[in-house]
Amino acid sequence: MSATTYTLRELADIAGAELLLNAPDRDGFTELLTDSRKLVHPEETVFFALSGERHDGHRFIHELSGQGVKNFVVSRLTDALRDLPANFALVPDTLVALQKLASFHRKRFNIPVIGITGSNGNRYFRGMFSYRIAV
Repeated sequence: MSATTYTLRELADIAGAELLLNAPDRDGFTELLTDSRKLVHPEETVFFALSGERHDGHRFIHELSGQGVKNFVVSRLTDALRDLPANFALVPDTLVALQKLASFHRKRFNIPVIGITGSNGNRYFRGMFSYRIAV
């Protein structure tokens, strides 16, 4: 299965974002990143700057831009960020934007989804279920 490519303009339409384009947006992205330590293909990545009680993804934008990431989804834009050679989709909530993109992407496929939750026997059940589906 080949990766699906989205442009930041498409993401902006899906998530209702305001765009600031300081770099070419013609190639798009195939990889979503929420953890700056897990960067693999910067030229194919969009970084969602998620914020929580103990972390703020906005702190890693300069570093990721220096490593070649050109597309970012943010909930705030400082003057320093505006000067980076990067593209920004400005949204009220980056987690909601990620959820909207995931929902949009999932609706493109007509395949069943199975959720396995809980902790009691979960690993065993997943293994048996995977085996049964493969047979």
